[in-house]
Amino acid sequence: MCEHILGERCCLTAFVIFFGSFNLDVGTKDVKDEEIRVITKYHKTLAIINECHILFYDIGLKKNLIYYANCEEHGDGVQCLAGHRTMPMFAFAEKCYNPRILLFTYPNFTPISILKDGYTNLVFSELEYIVSLSTFPQFIITVWCWRTGTKLAWKESGSTQLGEQLLRCSLSSPVIVSQMLEMSECLLLWEINVCSKRCMLSKNKVFLPEAKSCCGFIWAPEGVLHIVTRNGDVYTVDAETHKAHLAIAWLTYNTDNANQKPDDENLIEEASQYFETKSESEEGKQGVTKNKETDDKSINKSNAIPCIAWFKGGIVVAGPDFYIKHFKRTSKVWKETWSILLNIHLVKLAASSLKEYLIGISDRGELYQYMPTMSTPTFERVQNYGSSFTHVCMIKPQCEMLATLGSNGILDVWDKTTGGHVGAMSLEAKYLCMVSSPKLPYIVLGRCDGVVDFLNVYCPERPQVLCQVSLCAWEIQDVQFTLSGSLLVAANTTNGDFFLIKANAGDRMEVLSYTSCKQEVTDFTVLESKKGLHLLVLVSSQKCCKAGLKIIVYEKLGDERILSLKGYVELAGYYIGLSFHPEINLRFFGVLHRSKQIHVLEFTPESGGVATSTPRTHQPRPSFAYTLWPESVKASSLSLNITTNERQTPPLPLPSPKPYSQ
Repeated sequence: MCEHILGERCCLTAFVIFFGSFNLDVGTKDVKDEEIRVITKYHKTLAIINECHILFYDIGLKKNLIYYANCEEHGDGVQCLAGHRTMPMFAFAEKCYNPRILLFTYPNFTPISILKDGYTNLVFSELEYIVSLSTFPQFIITVWCWRTGTKLAWKESGSTQLGEQLLRCSLSSPVIVSQMLEMSECLLLWEINVCSKRCMLSKNKVFLPEAKSCCGFIWAPEGVLHIVTRNGDVYTVDAETHKAHLAIAWLTYNTDNANQKPDDENLIEEASQYFETKSESEEGKQGVTKNKETDDKSINKSNAIPCIAWFKGGIVVAGPDFYIKHFKRTSKVWKETWSILLNIHLVKLAASSLKEYLIGISDRGELYQYMPTMSTPTFERVQNYGSSFTHVCMIKPQCEMLATLGSNGILDVWDKTTGGHVGAMSLEAKYLCMVSSPKLPYIVLGRCDGVVDFLNVYCPERPQVLCQVSLCAWEIQDVQFTLSGSLLVAANTTNGDFFLIKANAGDRMEVLSYTSCKQEVTDFTVLESKKGLHLLVLVSSQKCCKAGLKIIVYEKLGDERILSLKGYVELAGYYIGLSFHPEINLRFFGVLHRSKQIHVLEFTPESGGVATSTPRTHQPRPSFAYTLWPESVKASSLSLNITTNERQTPPLPLPSPKPYSQ
């Protein structure tokens, strides 16, 4: 069973749970020189995929196991994943051109078979079949025998819309596979009938009344399909007529009162009996109990998409209002047995049919487990893997911790060695850049409203805001420290505005200077010398892309507070990035545009000479000097030393020096 996490650029792209009575011997598996032992009779394993990795998490032992799909033998990336319900095996499709479907045992990762042609979704049946779905434009559904690798039957689904396709397989006979385009109104049912060596695929369509948007579905053990819609309502599909009838109407509670419970009068009644054919007019007479809040169009104020799972003989729904509810059917009525209000939203749910395990994953990449208690059931966080990271940086100077910022505004701190989650804090503003101080354990973030935030991570378990500096009314798109960490430069690269901020240990943060080159900036770097600070700005010279041909130099000498314009240097090629050298003060790196070359450049403000760099393990590299003679500086010059490997393509011919003009 494979479920994809909603949202763009999610770190965890698939969520699969293996549950089954696997009578296995004690086994071992090495992951990064760490031995993980599997000593359990009943495996309860969750699998998460991301690009070319599959992370297996044993819920009982709370152990992680990683499978690397980064070669021909083990697979080239992971597009989708499916786990067998009762057998210790899993299958995944590669994420590459001409992908394959590979099947392995768990936890030893022994190859079982390889199926040609790749697909965007997979699902196992109860027996020896696996069903796959291809991508746009055909969307071909294929039935395979995974034991022999034989393709038994295939047929075009007729779907013409792009989007996330969901597949589920029924738990009873005959095998029925449900296919649905996420957030659509139509659902396809594929009945699979196998006789000897012949396999037949028959298709039926299910339309939801009132054009409700489907966002998930689940098969009950008795072969009944339940569908959850965008507003949390649950529909049941009639097995004979293939019509969907309202079974559960989602009731919203006042989220300000977490202890509020539904009254007995507000029991959720079945709109129509799924074993009887009812017309839409008759359905309105069944008297589905709703409160006035259910019909409110703004029910989904959090923009959360509901999800559904079958758990302990009933239905669990994580609704649009941060409530998780469990329903059981008694006679013709679905009754709510318990409800839990969380401060996060679960985007996917999966449950065990053999053990009382209910696992959910949040939009923050956190795993939550249902904990039944005598008084009130709860969901407890058991793991945190993070999700949708937009920025990452090491926490210096020890570099033992790692800080990440997610698109949901959560700053997480991780242990670099173990990968464990150490601490987190919630940030409300929109941040465009993040960098850590090279000498002290604090982080600087640039906001879209012109404010720079300083976060103290000395105690990584409890990050906190150290101070905030308001610089302007427009975006702070980049922040860079000097090598000593005593100064930092915050910039708006669109307008070319630069702010010099004092950041000494023990002193208050102070804005020393402001300057602007009034041009779009590709990148910049900050260097230090005995004379002072040197700001090198690579301005954009192309309209089609951010690439620069000219570096503008600003300086702050000695105890001066202002950044003064020194001059500029025209380069022989276009560069897209600059970065200072971590060990040598006046040396920095330049990344060439549309090239794999990284040039080593050296800034020499005091002398016009250029030193030649000759690495021991390489052939001598030629040096190219760009010299600038400003009118205001008679005895000194600005020069850049560019070092490149002569086995690569040499730079363009050198231009003649151009005088500085202010």
